[in-house]
Amino acid sequence: MNGSRYVRSGGVRIHVVERGPADGQPVLLLHGFPEFWWSWRYQLDALAEAGYRAVAMDLRGFGESDRPAHVADYALPHALGDVEAVVETLGDRVSVVCHDWGAAVGWLYATLFPHRVERLTALSTPHPSAFAARVRTPRQLQASWYMFMFLTPGVAEEAMARNGYELLKLWWYGTAKVPLGEDVVDRYVEMFSRPGALEAGLNWYRANLTVSDLVSDHEVELPPVACPVLVLWGMDDAYLVPEVGRLSQRYCEGPYRFIELPDTGHWVQQERPDIVNRELLAFLR
Repeated sequence: MNGSRYVRSGGVRIHVVERGPADGQPVLLLHGFPEFWWSWRYQLDALAEAGYRAVAMDLRGFGESDRPAHVADYALPHALGDVEAVVETLGDRVSVVCHDWGAAVGWLYATLFPHRVERLTALSTPHPSAFAARVRTPRQLQASWYMFMFLTPGVAEEAMARNGYELLKLWWYGTAKVPLGEDVVDRYVEMFSRPGALEAGLNWYRANLTVSDLVSDHEVELPPVACPVLVLWGMDDAYLVPEVGRLSQRYCEGPYRFIELPDTGHWVQQERPDIVNRELLAFLR
């Protein structure tokens, strides 16, 4: 199996890319901002070669998936519905591998749909309750500065598109400790320069965060994550500090492992694909 297809989730078409045998154990990969399914290119190949059915979604608004018109369409409950629609095409249970906004969805999916998730691997993104409980610490608040800008419609779009998307390149892809490469950055910029693409990605922040969320620690009450969890953390992540990642164990009741990746930024699966693939395959086995 080596191709792509679309899955209907309500009135939204979700684009998925697949690698590996159709009868392999399914592994669902969920990307973040500002990325699309292609950020999992190294993991798709490694999983397929190991006999898994690897499936990478374009989250709603990203890549080749539909871009709903309203901010409210990007609220996390809709994204959970998208994941459920895809999982229903794969069988009863999947392992989930996730990053950034995809990891916010992945953590919640494992929490609220425990019968669906065999194992969860989160890359440089904490459990939502851990983020909520520690967002106001000085280091995390400083790292979250960009979210305030994102919450104002039009401001971030104009700033990041200026001068050939110079700020998008610098503030996001440019924070990688292991450079992503000019050709890689160019592919992302091409995707986010398409009509409505950047606004759709930013709508994830606007639909799911408020200024109050970012300036006050608060509790988010959720059931514990029951499945085994692996967290891989880039220790030079520019946006999320390791202390928030470690706190995620508090919200897990099954086996939990936290692996530090030194000299690695936020784009873990692209900066350190060999390490990520090795640890991921060992965990899945």
